[in-house]
This record gives sequence, C-alpha cells and structure tokens, in this order.
Amino acid sequence: MEFLRSHHAMSKLTILAPAALALAAMQGRAPATDSRAAAERMRADLTYLASDELQGREAGTENANRAAAFVQKQFTDMGLAPGGDGGSYYQIFKLPPARRVVENKSVAQSIQTKDAADAPLLKELKNITLVPTLASSVESAAGRLVDVGDASAEQFEKDAWKQSGSKIAIARMTVAPEGAAANPHGFGSGLRTLAFSVKQHGAKGLICIVRSEKDIQPESGESHDAGLPIVYAVDSDALGDALPKLLAIKNEIAIDPGVEHVERKTQNVIGLLAAPDPKADIIVIGGHYDHLGWGGSDSLAPGVRAIHHGADDNASGTTMVLELARRFAARRAELKRSILFVTWGAEEMGLLGSDYFVKHPTQPMERIAANLNFDMVGRSKERKLTIMGSGSSPEFEGVVEGENAKLQNPLSLSVAKTLTTLGGSSDHRSFIVASKPALFFFTGTHSDYHKPTDTVDKIEFGTMAEIADLSEKILWHFDLEPKPITWANLPMEPSPAATPGNEKGAETGLRAWLGTIPEYGTDDIKGVLLSGTSKGSPAEKAGLLAKDILIQVGEFKIDNINDLTIALGRVKPGQEVEVAYVRAGDTKKIKLTIAARR
Repeated sequence: MEFLRSHHAMSKLTILAPAALALAAMQGRAPATDSRAAAERMRADLTYLASDELQGREAGTENANRAAAFVQKQFTDMGLAPGGDGGSYYQIFKLPPARRVVENKSVAQSIQTKDAADAPLLKELKNITLVPTLASSVESAAGRLVDVGDASAEQFEKDAWKQSGSKIAIARMTVAPEGAAANPHGFGSGLRTLAFSVKQHGAKGLICIVRSEKDIQPESGESHDAGLPIVYAVDSDALGDALPKLLAIKNEIAIDPGVEHVERKTQNVIGLLAAPDPKADIIVIGGHYDHLGWGGSDSLAPGVRAIHHGADDNASGTTMVLELARRFAARRAELKRSILFVTWGAEEMGLLGSDYFVKHPTQPMERIAANLNFDMVGRSKERKLTIMGSGSSPEFEGVVEGENAKLQNPLSLSVAKTLTTLGGSSDHRSFIVASKPALFFFTGTHSDYHKPTDTVDKIEFGTMAEIADLSEKILWHFDLEPKPITWANLPMEPSPAATPGNEKGAETGLRAWLGTIPEYGTDDIKGVLLSGTSKGSPAEKAGLLAKDILIQVGEFKIDNINDLTIALGRVKPGQEVEVAYVRAGDTKKIKLTIAARR
C-alpha cells in the first residue's frame, strides 16, 4: 500500500494546468510531455508489475489478482469510469481447469493389477518412485503394457502394438539437448510429442521411466493436458531394473496419474474514458498483464523453476496502457471518441481475456472502432519499433509514419501493411478475428523471452517514453478524426513461422498451414473446437465453420491443440489429407490440400 500511495502522489505531479491544455488544443496537438518524468512513471509501474512480489503474475493465481488490483487502483486514481461487468472494473471469466498433484503415490497406489497372480510382481517394484506430471489427463486408464523402448520408428511398429485390447505404453525417457532437432518418432522433442505418438498407436496411458527426477520435464497446471494419463517411474538403473519387472506383468494393469482438476477464474481490468457524446465510437487500448509465474511448459528455460518476471512480456505493455490512460484522462473533455483502457488476463494461455471480451463485450461491439495493442514494447534496440496490422484498415495507411515524422526525433519505425503479421501470439488477433481494425506495437523478441531473465534492469525506459509519445499522437489522430475506421476485409494470410528470435511472430514454427482458428479454453472437449477459419485458407475453402470440432487430420487423431500442432508438423504443404470433424453431433469427413506458411 505504501507503494501505491507514493505512486499516486507522483502521478499527480504530471497533470497539466487547464490553461496549458487549452493552448495545446488550440494548436491542434497533444501537450508537451516531460519525457524524463514519463520514463520515471513507467519505471515505477513496471518495477512493481515485474517484481519478485508478484511472482510472474500467472493467470488464476493470487499474484495475478494483485497485479489486477494494482491496475484497477491506477484507473480509479485517474478518474476512469468502471468499464467491466456490474459497474466494476473487472470482467471475470473462467480459465481452463488447472491440474494439481493429489499426492505422490506409491507404486501400489498408482499401479493396480487386474489379475491377482500379478500382485507379487508389484511388490518387487517397491524401490521405484512414481512421480505425477501435470501433463497428464486426470482420468485413470487400464490396459496391457507395451514396450516402446527408446521410441525409434522401428520399435513403434513392433507387433506388440497390434495386440488386441487396451494398451499402456511404457518407455525409457531421454532428454534431448536444448535446441536439438525434433525426431518425429522419438522423445527428444518432449513428453507431449511422445504422448502424441503413443496415442496414434492406440495407447490409453503412458509410463515414462527416467534415471532421476532431474530428467522429469517441468509442467505447469495451466497447460493443456497431453490427452492421456501419464506417470513417471524414477529408477537410477532404469535400463536394468524397473522395465523388466514391469514387463513381467502380462495381464492388464490400471494406472492412476494422481492429478485432479482445479477450477479457476481471472479477469480483464477495464477503465473507460467516455467522450461527451454518449453514442461516440470507442477505441480499445490494451495489453496483457499476465505472465508465466514460475515457468512451466511454456518456459524457454527448460528444467528451471524460477520466477519468470515478464518485465518486457508484458509488464511493458501494461505500463504503456497506464501511461496513455494518464495522458488522456487529463484531456477527457476533448475526446471525440471514447477510449476503453484494458489490461487483458490469460493472454499466455491462448489470448483468453481478449477473446472473452470480443465475445462478451462490456460496451456495444458495433461502437468499437479499433484496437491498439501493446505487447513487448520495452526492449527496443536502437529506438526501433514495429507496428503490425496497418493493412487492417485503409485509414491506418500513412498515419503511423506521418505521426512518427512529426516527432522531434522520429523513431526507427517498421510498419507492416499487410495482414500477414496480424496473428502471432497477442491480443490484437482477437479483434482481427472479429473484423475490427487493430494495430500491434512491438519492439521485438530477445534471448530472455519466456525466461526468468526477462527483468526490469534490461528495460529501455527512455525509449518507452518515446513510444508513448508516438502512441499518444496516433491515438489522438484517430480520436479526433471524424470519419469511420473501416475494416479492410483482406485475406488473413498465415503468420510467419516462429524462429528462436521471433517467438511472438507466429503460433508455431510450422510450414504447413490449415487456417483453423482454435477456440481456446476448452479442455473439456475431445478434439479442437474452432472459433472460425482464416479467410482464403484451406479450412475455409473446405467448408469448416465455427463450432466444428476437429478430431482427425490425415492419419493423426486430434484430442487437443497440442495434437493439432504436432500433426501439422508431420504433414507437408501440397499434401491432400482427409479431415474429420464433428458438427452438431454428427461426424463428417472432407478432403483438403495443406497450404504453406509464407
């Protein structure tokens, strides 16, 4: 609370006198901003949001709630009206169920024999430690053990797979070096790839034998489960002890993964600056405030459990939203369009907050004119800024460069005018899918992305203040411009493939493109529920629609988004595949040709 009081006092120092505001208005420009003071305001906001105290702001945790409360207090202090549900600043929504470990179970608790004759064999495994993983689904599974060894292609084709009845795969798990190329039939690309592979052969469960607990890949409870029950068996002599004893069990066994679902909620934080005209259009200014907490499956520091501070991703974007809100709150009487300032929840789980908003808008959707999104705007090299999505409206054309040119010291600006880069992993995409023009402000990726090393000391606050100046000018242009901001209705091209330095550029690094748009947050559905398809995509041309549930692509069965991602990595552009989906309860099949990402 001490921090909040001092921060509020500091923010008051920058509110301009009415005479200065009037002079600036007559001159047709925004009032001059003290860049040093702006940089220090932003430093104060960002330092708190990326602090150890908030422990990475993982959606659904108390730490994310505290970050939301911080934003809400700033909106209140600025005099923004509540823009959420029920006269509050919050728009609360459910997250996909998290998973948590029930307990570390013994072999006797986790593995049950179906035949009494096998019971003595379990007693010989008393020195084997079974460890749950949050990659597991929550249900139990039963079947006969199938040895997949080290999961080479030949072993996956062993006759054992052809045996009748349900099967539990048992595998020796190895860990590939970071950055190693994925073997589509092996373990090196991760537990989820292994789970996908054994599911394609009909396995109902998976036991992974590892030499030590250090070989167990960390998983966080928010991630989609891998689609079948999984347990680790830890044995220091994995090749000579546990495997033969387990395989000596010839009849069916049942495995209990030892995890359970936990229901969670989080929130968008929304403040409104209303124009004098109650029917005025609305511009949405947004940036997500959540991050990865202590890491987990989305961390790019494998095996490390540490606070992922998310200073750039995306305390920087949240800070930019707050800074712009302060500047415009001082001039609310001049607004021609209303401005809705939003910090989104659960972006890291699949754009859940912004997706929920466009489907359950707190303001009339027909009045929303455009979205400006800020995600990773704190690590600019040589004052560089990329603004994507200007092709989503003809009114964007030229304005961004024109306003930048008016700055005393223009930024080094890169403007994407096509819809190619509309996607990627940020919240403007939710507005694009809803046919609303959107601009995405972004200073680029770096080696600290999704790692604990994304910390405050690496933020360029001086450049952030300059980006705020440009963003303010762009926003004033569109707020004061009377003509509509129209949707360009261009074909939505596939996003560019991700690279180690371009993780924000695409959802995946895949060459194959289907053009389906998943509905995230639907872990209770077997398959991938679609919220739509990209214009001009193979999926659209084949007739797939929103609310269809994708269950198979080519030879690959699809239980979840993880399966779809892996399957698209195993098909090639130009390949014709059969796709199975469920529509209104009926299973249907179509053929389509996979396209290439450009």
